Amino acid sequence: MRVGIFHGAGYVGRELIKLVAGHPRLCLHLVGSSSFEGLSVIAVHPGLRGKISARLESLQFFGSTALVASSGTFAAVAAEQGLDVIISCARHGSGASEVETLRKNGFQGLIIDMSADLRFRTPEHFEERFGRPHPAPHLLQEAKYGLPEIHPVSPGTSLIANPGCFATGIALALKPLENLITEGPVGITALTGASGSGSIPLPSTHFPDRDGNVRSYKVLEHDHEQEVIQCLDGAFDISFVPVSGPFSRGIWGSIHVSLGEDYCPDDVARVFSRAYFGSPFVRLWEAELPQLHFSVNTPFCDLGWKLAGRKLVVGFALDNLLKGAASQAIQNLNLSLGLDERLGLLPESTWEGEKVRFDNPGGVQKEIPVAGTSFSGSAAIANRHRSVGTPTRKSPVSSRKSPVSVKKTPVSLKKFVGSKTSMKSRHIINGRYRSKRVKAVM
Repeated sequence: MRVGIFHGAGYVGRELIKLVAGHPRLCLHLVGSSSFEGLSVIAVHPGLRGKISARLESLQFFGSTALVASSGTFAAVAAEQGLDVIISCARHGSGASEVETLRKNGFQGLIIDMSADLRFRTPEHFEERFGRPHPAPHLLQEAKYGLPEIHPVSPGTSLIANPGCFATGIALALKPLENLITEGPVGITALTGASGSGSIPLPSTHFPDRDGNVRSYKVLEHDHEQEVIQCLDGAFDISFVPVSGPFSRGIWGSIHVSLGEDYCPDDVARVFSRAYFGSPFVRLWEAELPQLHFSVNTPFCDLGWKLAGRKLVVGFALDNLLKGAASQAIQNLNLSLGLDERLGLLPESTWEGEKVRFDNPGGVQKEIPVAGTSFSGSAAIANRHRSVGTPTRKSPVSSRKSPVSVKKTPVSLKKFVGSKTSMKSRHIINGRYRSKRVKAVM
């Protein structure tokens, strides 16, 4: 598949170039930039030297603004390059216009829009933020919001709205709790690195002003708050405080919630494990909050939690340039093309051992509602989750009235993970316990 990346001179563009270059089914044929036309990839991204082929190192940036400005230019380049996929990294407010122009100029392949322009179902949010009508409101119905673990796109999808970085972490952290939280607001505080503000320094985002400093911004009015509410169908009353952190890349956040009933730690672990069984890009950490250091430069979202009575704190960590942007775009691309979502992101040697699963360690303390997910996208993903009995998600109200019972024969935790492994050394990863002495498999 021949891929073009528009506006590829920024941080996310750099990550996309690297990922596409290493993907066994993709071939990068065009990289566009409105500022670096004529320069080679290696001149704009010198850190990629030796990490990509010599052909890609010498590939020159094409003027992406000119590319979509006239049908003649586009038709000539599209015909010459034979592009199958275009990933657009246009600024917020410009993405929808670019997609509309591409469609009008005859491009019928897959488009992944990295801007926020097509993430919402109605145009009002765009108009409120940018003070002008949405340039292509009809695209909002065509675009599929692609958060693979919650809203996986179907094979054959031709227009994907890639989620925001904050929204990705928050939505994944909250999704398993839909049926456990009955009342009260959900308080969220999350820090993001300087790369989340783009490669052009601004007075409020320039790293010398961020270094050694912590500053909140857009408190209770960040776009990703509404994005999460839409993604989770309004299941939570969210209060979000975004914070500029004194580091270059990554997002670390914590969510404070009050549970409607008394649950034990095994109940919470079981809910998260079942929600993300078979989700290769979610790593779970039991009884502790994840560290940002382990998530940066990886395609994973790390989730962890701490329970004290009815007070639950859920932590999340991810790389804003990867799982928050570029690697998630490749996940969506894989699903749209009918490929395994891990292709080009994880070594195939790690795909083994999928039959190992977390199966009710320590016995069931009480009946609990399990937050499942209804997958209407890829049949392969839907079948993968149905094979372990994940129920179709119901509305929070109906689910609380009729909780899904979990009645299984209690299994000794020692018997499951081996008698010589300490609790502190075990973590739940991809829906299953991992340790040096795991003895039991399905």
